[in-house]
Amino acid sequence: IKKIGALPEKVSKAKQQKEIKTEEIEASKKIAKDEGYKDGYNKAIEEMTVAQNGLTTVIGGIVATLADDYKLGEKAIAQANSFISGDPIVNILSLENAKIIDDVTAISDNAKKLTSVPETAIIGYKNLIEIALKNKDFNEALKYTLKAYEIRDDLPWVGKYAFDLHATLGMGKEALELLEEGYQKKIVKEDAYKRMKATLLYYMAEESLRDGDEKAAIRYLTQSTDLYPYIPAPAIKLAEYYNAKGEARKSVGILSNIWRTRPLPEIVGAYLSLWKDDNKYVSIQRMEQLAMSNSGHPMNHLEIAQMAIDAEVWGQARKELDLFHAKNRPTKKSAKLMADFEAGGNSNNAEANKWLKISETANQDPRWVCSKCGAQPAEWQPKCDSCGAFASFDFLTPGHTLEEELAIEESIKEAARSKTKS
Repeated sequence: IKKIGALPEKVSKAKQQKEIKTEEIEASKKIAKDEGYKDGYNKAIEEMTVAQNGLTTVIGGIVATLADDYKLGEKAIAQANSFISGDPIVNILSLENAKIIDDVTAISDNAKKLTSVPETAIIGYKNLIEIALKNKDFNEALKYTLKAYEIRDDLPWVGKYAFDLHATLGMGKEALELLEEGYQKKIVKEDAYKRMKATLLYYMAEESLRDGDEKAAIRYLTQSTDLYPYIPAPAIKLAEYYNAKGEARKSVGILSNIWRTRPLPEIVGAYLSLWKDDNKYVSIQRMEQLAMSNSGHPMNHLEIAQMAIDAEVWGQARKELDLFHAKNRPTKKSAKLMADFEAGGNSNNAEANKWLKISETANQDPRWVCSKCGAQPAEWQPKCDSCGAFASFDFLTPGHTLEEELAIEESIKEAARSKTKS
């Protein structure tokens, strides 16, 4: 009787593991027959049939949802409910099928059901977080994130959501503690850790300035700039502070160091704004001085060419564009600058139109790109306006990774160093 009674449990366990151990079932069937327990035998057969049919329909439903076949998925879910109603696997299947048609109500209902089962709770909370973020309900998202954190604080996405939401909601110290914890546990990689911490320090500096704590703000801005010089805002804010204090030389040093590490477009405007009374021609000379801190970088030529065109210094504009194109294929920006030069400097509209045509198929120029949604704003953002992701922007050519971009720039620097030595 004990052997017969154990069979449903074995079938149930096998069902959860998505496999039926035929040998065990057949052995139990033989025991039931040999010992004459017809009720147990019939119950075993019934359980086995239900499990097998349920498993078959679930597999069919998985295939349907992966193929984005909503109608076939609905059919499979209805069949699965007739065999294994109430099983969490049916809720998972229903949730994934609802995603095909973006049925938020169905996604939410099934996600909430999954949170009531310990084994599937993390799946439910993940989907509820995503819904809240889509609605930009950050408080609701944080509520579910904290519940997910209690269950699985070792998952990278859980830690990332916890950090992002604390930072977004102005809880800087809590976010910093979470980030440090994730880094110590090796959940957060070093580069992501530096970018996220530098952005968070910038946020904390802004908050300190609003609270009138200038000393703390400068400390946070300095730490941010030193830690990760690939975002412009902390250095610009720091330079503005020292310039207002009459320490222009210190401001020049801060911005030049960023340009030396990696030229970023916002640095140009911040650098030139240190001398508000300069005319266009003096500004070009200032830009040439900044360019010397990272000689050989192609962005130098384009920035100076743009300024020269604006000042109608046509000879210098042509020189800088020629220097750029001597080592680089035309980009959209360089081709448009050539069109401006031909139209304004040479009054050659036919040639200008040729360059405009080239710009349509020319290489993309580096820009700020959100790693989460692909948004491309004109300037760096600590938090993406499009998707709400925190510390998600890198300055790169679309299609490149940051690592690839930095490797290219390092090769440019090395070539410049070799030229200087020779």
